Amino acid sequence: MTYIPCLRAKAGEKKALLNITEHPENLFPLFYTPDLARMLKWIKDLPNFWPQNCLIDTTRFESVSEQDILQVADACKEANAHGLIVIDDRALQVLSTSTLDALEGKFALRVEWDASGEELAPILTSLISSCQTLNFPISQTLILLDLGVTPEITTSLKDELVAGIRHLIKFGASKIHLASGAYPESVAEIGAGKRLYERRDYLLWQDVNTKIPHIGFADYSTISPAWKERDGGGGNTPTTLRYTTDSSWVIYRDPAQGGGAPKSLAIFLTKSMYWLHESFSWADNIWYCRSKGTTGPGGGTEHVAEGVNHHIMHVLKLG
Repeated sequence: MTYIPCLRAKAGEKKALLNITEHPENLFPLFYTPDLARMLKWIKDLPNFWPQNCLIDTTRFESVSEQDILQVADACKEANAHGLIVIDDRALQVLSTSTLDALEGKFALRVEWDASGEELAPILTSLISSCQTLNFPISQTLILLDLGVTPEITTSLKDELVAGIRHLIKFGASKIHLASGAYPESVAEIGAGKRLYERRDYLLWQDVNTKIPHIGFADYSTISPAWKERDGGGGNTPTTLRYTTDSSWVIYRDPAQGGGAPKSLAIFLTKSMYWLHESFSWADNIWYCRSKGTTGPGGGTEHVAEGVNHHIMHVLKLG
């Protein structure tokens, strides 16, 4: 299965990918940020931590222009990065056919759908119309159908998704991935201790995939799609350990200050029923060593990297 984790262009995600040691050929990460300058810097550094195929998302920029997209494409060429440029219907309205030709087919489409307030059919009809007007090769293009925060899974939602995907297939689309994210925006309610959160994004994809096989899976790893970068620090926050299982995320938190909390959480994890083994991923090895006191406590960036790394390896190996 080809898996697309939608990842922020940040240091924790970079470290997580740098330590992917198995099945990189099945991993197609998408990188996003609202800031063009940060994205250009990220692309320049890509060959140092992810020289494989990836997706560079231009649809989250605060505004989109033909010049911005061309800058991203030029940055990928200059860095020799293996990135497909992700655009959306908004970009199709401003891109000229000469710009599309300049991209040399190295692009993908992201379709954003708020299932709580929009019907899917008109969005897809508009997209298909734009593609036809520009003679856009939809049959050869990866399409990411992105619901953002995973909505409540209902029969009507699944029926609308299946009908929409079949509509895309009718017009020749063959590389469709269903994306959403169910990881909580905040885990502050935990305070201290452990809580499980259901992986509804994966469950929704499974339901749709039973009706339309071979639809690709995409998610937001251990970050919520609703996450927003905030200015300034929030003071001391509890240490958080994020562990992905087949159906849930197990989240441990410890408000204790100092270096003891990460070790305590690692001990809780490695003695729990959820623990796999220390060789399952780079992150699992870190947690095992931390529980034994043979590696340091790490910091916020490292803890994000560990959660993302384990999650990616869980999807690649177990789903």
